[in-house]
Amino acid sequence: MLAKRNFVLAVRGGIFGDKPTSYYVLKLTLNDGTDQKRTILSCIHEYYEPEQLVGKTCVAITNLPTRMMMGIPSEGMLISAVYEYDGHEGLNLLMLDDAIPAGAKLY
Repeated sequence: MLAKRNFVLAVRGGIFGDKPTSYYVLKLTLNDGTDQKRTILSCIHEYYEPEQLVGKTCVAITNLPTRMMMGIPSEGMLISAVYEYDGHEGLNLLMLDDAIPAGAKLY
């Protein structure tokens, strides 16, 4: 459950590192509706290629303390659903309609 102090908002994918950080981790530079870009590292590379997320609006918790991952600061956490289907694990990022702008607060 999310505490009231956690700030949840829409972020739009757009800029990615030159190459994946690792087999599992993607380095995402996201538009959070401000003038600054937000870097989030997420262990979703097994499920998504960077190109699949360009222009997509995802949900992120953005007021978490910055966490160093593999020597890179990660400034938030993407929200996803994990499930099992036919004996395999699946993952879907929570994505919003493209009409919702980056930076929209979610309640």
